[in-house]
Amino acid sequence: MIGLGGGSLAKYCYRYRPESVIAAVEINPHVIALRNVFHLPADDTCFFVVCADGAEYVAMRGHRPDVQLVDGFGVNGCPQASARVNAATHAGSALATTA
Repeated sequence: MIGLGGGSLAKYCYRYRPESVIAAVEINPHVIALRNVFHLPADDTCFFVVCADGAEYVAMRGHRPDVQLVDGFGVNGCPQASARVNAATHAGSALATTA
């Protein structure tokens, strides 16, 4: 999951997809610092938060997830078009080929 924000997607997935392993990648440490305010679950074996650039994280990881949720926004809204294309390219190539 790229982008943590207020944690709505993360909390939903954690609650309704308990068999999933969820990595929430957030670039802004100030957003991560608010995780308790938004009642996000604590890190465990099925859910954890990583402070990193989502596109770089996806490009560098060796595993191939079945699903990626991308909900990344910056201070000025959506990232620039070039960043979105780069992130989408890495995200698509990182997905598992079988489910």
